[in-house]
Amino acid sequence: MMFRRAKLLLCLVLLLHLHSLSLYSLATQEVVAPRVRVLYDDAAFADYAQEVARDAEAALDILAELFGYAPDTVVFTLETDNDVFNAFAPPLPRPKVALRSVFPTTTDIGYRTGDALYMLLLHELTHSVQLTYTERPPGAPQGVRLGLVGETTAMVPPSWFLEGIATWVESAYTDGGRTDDALTVGLQRTAALGETWPGFEEAGLITYSPWPGGLTRYLYGAGFVDFLVSRYGFEAVLETLRAYNAGGFLGDFSGAWRQTQGGELSALWDEWRAEVLDEAAVFAETAVSGETVSGETVTQTGWYTRAPALSPDGTRVAWASWPPGVSVADVVEDEEGVRLANRREVVGDRLPDTLRWLDERTLVYARVVPQAGTAFSEVMTLDVVTGEERQVTAGARAHLPTPTPDGCILFVRNAQPQPSQLRRWCGGTVTTLWRATAGEHLVGLAVSDRGQTALSVWRRGFVDLVLLQNGDLYDLTRDAAQDLDPVWQGETALLFRSDRDPDGVFDLYRLDLTTMTLTRLTRSVGGALQPEAGDDRIWYVEQGPNGYNLATLTETLDETVPFALERLPTETGADPASDAIVYPVRPYRPLRSLAPYGWLPTAGGFSVSPFSVAAEVTVFGQDDSGQHSYGVSLGYDSTLSGALAGGYGFVRYDYQENSLLNAFGEQYPFGFGVKVGAWPQQGHLSAARSTALGVLGEVRFRVPRDRWLVRADVRGGVVWLEPSAVLRPDVSATFSASQLRGDVWSYPTRGRQFGVVGFISATPDGVSPGLWGQGFYYRSASDVVDGWPGTFGLGARAGYRPSLGIPVRPDGDLAASLSLGYRYSPSVTWRYGDGRYALERVSVEPRVRSWLDTGFHVGADVTASLDTVVGYGAPVSFGVTVGYARRIVVPGWGAVAALDVRYRFITDRRVRGGRTGCRTALWRWGGCGRG
Repeated sequence: MMFRRAKLLLCLVLLLHLHSLSLYSLATQEVVAPRVRVLYDDAAFADYAQEVARDAEAALDILAELFGYAPDTVVFTLETDNDVFNAFAPPLPRPKVALRSVFPTTTDIGYRTGDALYMLLLHELTHSVQLTYTERPPGAPQGVRLGLVGETTAMVPPSWFLEGIATWVESAYTDGGRTDDALTVGLQRTAALGETWPGFEEAGLITYSPWPGGLTRYLYGAGFVDFLVSRYGFEAVLETLRAYNAGGFLGDFSGAWRQTQGGELSALWDEWRAEVLDEAAVFAETAVSGETVSGETVTQTGWYTRAPALSPDGTRVAWASWPPGVSVADVVEDEEGVRLANRREVVGDRLPDTLRWLDERTLVYARVVPQAGTAFSEVMTLDVVTGEERQVTAGARAHLPTPTPDGCILFVRNAQPQPSQLRRWCGGTVTTLWRATAGEHLVGLAVSDRGQTALSVWRRGFVDLVLLQNGDLYDLTRDAAQDLDPVWQGETALLFRSDRDPDGVFDLYRLDLTTMTLTRLTRSVGGALQPEAGDDRIWYVEQGPNGYNLATLTETLDETVPFALERLPTETGADPASDAIVYPVRPYRPLRSLAPYGWLPTAGGFSVSPFSVAAEVTVFGQDDSGQHSYGVSLGYDSTLSGALAGGYGFVRYDYQENSLLNAFGEQYPFGFGVKVGAWPQQGHLSAARSTALGVLGEVRFRVPRDRWLVRADVRGGVVWLEPSAVLRPDVSATFSASQLRGDVWSYPTRGRQFGVVGFISATPDGVSPGLWGQGFYYRSASDVVDGWPGTFGLGARAGYRPSLGIPVRPDGDLAASLSLGYRYSPSVTWRYGDGRYALERVSVEPRVRSWLDTGFHVGADVTASLDTVVGYGAPVSFGVTVGYARRIVVPGWGAVAALDVRYRFITDRRVRGGRTGCRTALWRWGGCGRG
């Protein structure tokens, strides 16, 4: 009877599987180029997919010549519903690029490239080439291929090289890129002069946190790669990569350089820093002799302090503050200058690029609002008195929202495949005021008090100021500069930032529209951005050694600058090819790429007393879209008894699972999985592990709701348990809503989460039901006690036979637990070589607990964890927990002690709440999933 049911369920699973493959193949098409395939779901993206294929083939031509190698095939998937400009290039299971189809409207990558898509593809394909460049020195053993997952990838280099080489390529092989961009130059100059330059080993670690944080590996990495290539040639880079690949897991990148080139990379890093410092000092001295005008700094938080906005009456200023939030303060002027009083954070966890006042108490800005299947940028309003935020638009994909005198809002839309547009929201109705032609994108917007509209327009590598009048554009500037952040000063002048000084950085300029006179206002070392006009002073953002701060300017340079309204022919951007190739298109068939791609040991362990051993291996497969994946597992566990004598095997299929190998691609709101076969199982509150034979199905929902992530999982099936040989149901359901935020090691740092868990769990002795609710809350300790480091955490769990998260079982069916913890993570620096294996800090987490069942219990435990970085880029934490518990109501003492060995790993670049890792019994290791 059981096998007939299992056969029926298996047939149903196969039908669903084939049906899903059929539906997906009907919806998805792929452009097939010689080395590139581009998958897209929406027919409206057919032309854009062709453009991606053409640009990718051109980029691979350059990279193949540079590296002497390129992958046979790179698969591109188009993420058409996310407004955060980005792309990702995971090398597993095969080289792939997940590409978001938006133009960069509010990002600091520079606009000097004539083709933003081509520059982005050069960057990502550099990752695809470098991470699969497995060459070794001539004569060196090539290694034994065993079919393991990851054997087709290269050794992962330090973070400064991983992103630095891609950023260097984007800069060296286009007219744009970040290596010589004015923002990069200003950042490096101020860091060199201000002695905030990152150390060589620190720049190699993905966990480096001082300013500029994650940008360190891009901006400093690209500069250092440029320094090395200029001095030693690119062949030195290839020789180092080959030696590094041959160095095994103990060899570091610096050792490979030393082996092939001689000398120390750390010394070259210091030499490059000294060169930048000399150049910065010369520039600063020249700037001083040229009457440098620097403003008065009014904030000291640094980092991404941005977007000053004066209230209509000029008595308050709002800005994007740091830590992320929107702050407002009163403007106080006296004989000592201007200062901010009564500063208050109106709303936290927000970091808009621009702020504008809609009225005396309402701010307008845009931010990404995650929803099920989308992450669109929407117009938001914020009441600075009540802190109430309201979403104004839905599906607008809006950037740079700016109020008009009649109470409406203009905004920019830059989402493919539509052209760049200027739109107007008024009373809930959205209309289009202007559409760009090919090769144009709006990247700046300003509206005067009387309704005049000025724009910054990107035109194939140049950014010009224009006026919009009656639907037509009238050029104000048209030269080689990037003219950004326009804002009106009255009705006859525009303030903006520009990089028109070839030896300088971004500085502030004023264009008088009545006389068409261009005046330079500042000459700064780090850069001046985002001006805001006041009655008697200009507010702006200055870049310093610790990031950005607000500053004010009362005295200006007032240096007249000549400019032209026509670019020289040599300065024009490249036009698109008139004879563009059109590659063939075919329906996408997942079965073409579902062959296994490798295997890994996925579980194992041993116990000393009583003695036991366990081992498991899994063969993996995944299609090119990342939506279909499977695993075939075989294992042995000596603690399992019954007909299989400890052996087991099962097959698992998943549809739209947010797995490790899809971590950099699209995150799906819905998915399901099926497991068939035999596997070890330990039922809810069961002390024994047994072999389960059967079929289990699982349905998963991951639904972002703006600042919350809602999760729901339902799993159910029937299993035949050894040694009882009884067919039993095994069902569970979980629901959670989380607002947690975590650090790079996945420790929760702030936020809350609550949920409900229910079980009807199969055990050899019968089913074990359970139902409980639980909640967790984390808060920075400094919010509770000023200046106190660390994080407080509060957890509660109550219900019917709950799992309490402690190494004791409740005495009664109804139980409740409460825990209060504190985590402190002081830095403890130890590094192997140049940081390939690094200990960055030690985390200590003491907790006190109480729980109530038939009696009242109290307990405490402490966890000490080593927070390490493995291979430069994998934050991993190992911990040991020891605890003690006592029952209060009933006489007697009870003690508990356990060794709790945990590891965490990061599976994507998005910071998530919760923990990732395993909690294991004494000396026992097992597989684990994401927390």
